[in-house]
Amino acid sequence: MFFNDLLNILDKLNSKSAQRSGLILDLIEMYKETELEINEVSGETLKEIILYLEHYKESEPQKIYKPINTEKQLSDVTDKWDVDFIERNKDLEKIKNLIIASEYLRITPLHELVCCHVACILKDLEIDEIQKKFGITEDITEEEMKKMEEESILEQKREKEEELKKRKEEEEILINEKK
Repeated sequence: MFFNDLLNILDKLNSKSAQRSGLILDLIEMYKETELEINEVSGETLKEIILYLEHYKESEPQKIYKPINTEKQLSDVTDKWDVDFIERNKDLEKIKNLIIASEYLRITPLHELVCCHVACILKDLEIDEIQKKFGITEDITEEEMKKMEEESILEQKREKEEELKKRKEEEEILINEKK
């Protein structure tokens, strides 16, 4: 998708809708006279995003409060229009594209909505069901897990050493100030 095409689409929206995307606002300001390609957002995904922005051009999306209660479904935390929007886009590839695009375009309410949908799916599944649903074919091997644990321990050790070093420096400063 080219930036100029995006600008033409956004011309049809009111400015409040366009302002929902921090990236679009930044791009409009920075590249007013330049043709810029946005590879991260497909035309199909952008159409859905524009539909979302058009719907909320006069109102605010319902805030999704986190953490989501494990008994709740998407319909419990947002309005019917958002649920219908997700239902139209519930194919995992579309959901993935909406997550990536909404994050890239910095449309926080849409990003939170789509992530909430994924969380509602995941909360009811066992590990093997998650692997099957999302096409995850390999688990982490014991060797990889051990390496990750070792790296984590080393990182924690480095952080503690850095914190200790910082405290000693602060103590030295206080001692020197008292002299």
